[in-house]
Amino acid sequence: MRILVVEDEQDLNNVICNKLRASGYSVDSCLNGEDALAAALLLSERADMPEDMTRDFQRAGVAHVLAVSGLHVMILSSMVMLLLRRLSPSPLAMLLLTLALLLPYCLLVGMTASILRASVLLTVLLLGRMARRKVDPLTALAAAFIVVLAVGPLDLFAPGFQMSFAAVAGMILLGDRVRQWTQRIRGKRWRAVVQAYGMTLCASLGVTLPVIYHYHRVSLMGLLINPLLSPLISLLLPAYIVLLLVGAVCPPLGAILGRALAWVSARLTDCIHLAAQPAWASVRVPSPPWYLAAAIVLTLILLTRFVLLRPWRRVLTGALALAAAVGTMLLTQNRLPRYIQLSLGNADAAIIEDGARTVVIDTGENGRELAAYLLAEGRGIDTLILSHLHTDHAQGLRELLDYEVPIGEICLSTEAQATQVSDACLSVLNAAREHGVPVRLICAGDELKTERVGIRVLWPEGGSANDRGGANDYALALLIDLDGAHILHMSDVSGAYEL
Repeated sequence: MRILVVEDEQDLNNVICNKLRASGYSVDSCLNGEDALAAALLLSERADMPEDMTRDFQRAGVAHVLAVSGLHVMILSSMVMLLLRRLSPSPLAMLLLTLALLLPYCLLVGMTASILRASVLLTVLLLGRMARRKVDPLTALAAAFIVVLAVGPLDLFAPGFQMSFAAVAGMILLGDRVRQWTQRIRGKRWRAVVQAYGMTLCASLGVTLPVIYHYHRVSLMGLLINPLLSPLISLLLPAYIVLLLVGAVCPPLGAILGRALAWVSARLTDCIHLAAQPAWASVRVPSPPWYLAAAIVLTLILLTRFVLLRPWRRVLTGALALAAAVGTMLLTQNRLPRYIQLSLGNADAAIIEDGARTVVIDTGENGRELAAYLLAEGRGIDTLILSHLHTDHAQGLRELLDYEVPIGEICLSTEAQATQVSDACLSVLNAAREHGVPVRLICAGDELKTERVGIRVLWPEGGSANDRGGANDYALALLIDLDGAHILHMSDVSGAYEL
């Protein structure tokens, strides 16, 4: 037995690279966590980031900094304009040179909706300066909206598009109020700091609804630390660009600067790791129905100064709109038990809903769609029934665990592990046990009941498995009583055992 001892991740990377080179392989790059963070910030390349680091950024609600967005365009354009201002070019020359210098970077990272939106907003702003006209922010945002949709109409349904415009809309609609409130603060520096924090908070509030709708999460920690993180990223990103330029001209000086930035990046990731630890850092919530989402947006708009109503009328109108949406949601809730069949590639999953209780039969090979449905509905799984341990029926349990879908218990046939089954399914079943999910063994004659749903096990009989039988032969056969309607669920039971 040979044991390899390394001091840190970079040391391990170096050992692996040296081994690969000695074996004749060509190693293009070998990134540690800090290097991978730099690649993500500059180029949105997240493939080399460790999974635990990516998960920390997601739980802390700051994963958006890893994607090249309008923030990057604004930072780079500010750097370019600061350099060009010393040359005192004409407004037209300033516009053309800024766009010309930004275009290669935008093409390099990909012309995403947020990049295109920021570029259009920047162009409108510079054109306004050329014409010596005040630019209306909502008009500029509307122009960017039209341009982006003209280039890619289907971007309207993309989460990145919605979050990008929602963030800017949040700053526009709520930003004036923040500036009014901060005028009472004495001292320009403190006022600027509070304004920057407030504007970032407005952007975070703006994207909250799209994030809930698409990802079923509210990042409470993100609302707290995003206003603090954005100024740091605004300093770190130009520093990485300077590092690239200095490293190309003077490699020794670039190495010193690189070590300093690596230390800063390491401390940043440490802080984000700590921020991701509390259980309340990221909270799962169901996706709101479209009418509730529309009412929330309408309420936020009515609460701004852009609607020509008196303040108390704005509040009253917004409250009535929100109350109407919530009332509609409560009245339209289906209180009858439901049986839902999800098609999951080569297999399927059955979902039985009885009020607040949820029973799921099988997960499919990939449980991502099942997890997405449950999270969107705001449901956990009270009882997960695995008919047998073939991958196309049970392997999706891994995604359910990864997506943190609550599971009360797992029901498994008494004969399931006595047949030839997949090691992958056994491993994910053990992972569920490690997560504290109890496993209950059932056989013919057992019953599972909710208030209006009864599930009776018809097959297999306890102790009936033998070495010649496969997992399909001893899969669970279930008779489901759905408030008087009966469904026979046979799974993959072969013809020799049909009932």
